[in-house]
Amino acid sequence: MKRNILGLTAIIILIAGYFLFNRQGSNTIFTNPLVEVAVRESLHIDRKQAIKETDIEGIEQLSLSGISLTDLSDLKKFINLKELDLSNNKIQDVSSLASLTKLTYLNLGSNQISNIRSLGNLVNLSYLDMTRNHVNDLAPLRTLHSLYTLAFDSNNVKNIEVINELNNLIVLGIGLNPISDLSPLYAMTKLQVLSAENLNIEQIDWVRNLPNLTVLYLSDNRISNIEPLRDLKHLKTLKIPNNPIKNDEYLNKLKINEVIK
Repeated sequence: MKRNILGLTAIIILIAGYFLFNRQGSNTIFTNPLVEVAVRESLHIDRKQAIKETDIEGIEQLSLSGISLTDLSDLKKFINLKELDLSNNKIQDVSSLASLTKLTYLNLGSNQISNIRSLGNLVNLSYLDMTRNHVNDLAPLRTLHSLYTLAFDSNNVKNIEVINELNNLIVLGIGLNPISDLSPLYAMTKLQVLSAENLNIEQIDWVRNLPNLTVLYLSDNRISNIEPLRDLKHLKTLKIPNNPIKNDEYLNKLKINEVIK
């Protein structure tokens, strides 16, 4: 009887040890093997060595670009991530990112994202790229006051009123969206780089309120009068081809290093 009890105790210890090992150092800690490959590269750990939870918690930068990723549930483990590249994937749901509140850099370009509600939690973001997605509502971004760079070119955004509340923006990309009202740009006095291509806009009076612009992309619009550009004393690069400009003599008066027309 005593021998049976000892044997049972040994089995329990072995089982407990097995689960403890799998929790702390399993080679199959991720549901997506491609995520595991990227993590091993980041940690410089070969396939024979186990990845521990503590290893994951130490990662601050991670690139998962171009691996046909759809499920982000594995990323919940990366609680100390600061920079994350998820571009060129097949992502639709970004809710798993809501807990990654230490993120300062996030690239979501070229995915299939429409709902960005969970991004409102990422209040430390200074860089956000959402180009080439299906986003139509920017309202969740109104809490991201630390943003310096925001790019949402090639989406379905109609209303950009929310950017009035992002008054630290220096770089902004809004091209290829069905935007009908550009008046929120009047308040973006800190902007230095603006891409507003393929917006079907006719007038650019709003640039008068952007004295710090150094780079301005306005190609493929319906702009005929470029006189407002005279107020941009710091402008160095201007891209303005495919517009029916009637007074292009102003281009010769502007002290611009590079003009693409």
